[in-house]
Amino acid sequence: MAKNSTGGELYIDLGNISEDIQRDGRKFFENGLPKDLEDDAQETDTTAWGVIPTTQSVVNAFAIVENNSNAYQDVGMDGLASTQTDLEGRNEQEFFAERYLNLLNPGARARWESDPSNDDYRFFRGDAFDA
Repeated sequence: MAKNSTGGELYIDLGNISEDIQRDGRKFFENGLPKDLEDDAQETDTTAWGVIPTTQSVVNAFAIVENNSNAYQDVGMDGLASTQTDLEGRNEQEFFAERYLNLLNPGARARWESDPSNDDYRFFRGDAFDA
């Protein structure tokens, strides 16, 4: 068998995968989250798992608008960005503090506190996976 000297990359397309993994009977979709939670409070609800939209899912892609609302939509599976707060003024760390962060030993808490849901976006071809 000849050795490959030209290189190459293999990509596997898994198709559309739902991020709605919580079995709570509520559909979560990031593109349903409003740009400003305070101004559009009636469009969201808070559950034990995070913030979810109450609107109807219309498309399966991020909204394309000039105000860059997709920055507010790509928040992971809990609907909470690491820097954005929910309707009660809690960020992701505060939201999950009583749920489990306060129960961890200091070493484990320090590791998980920056992203409690471990859902921050990382580009699939970014340097983070090469480290």
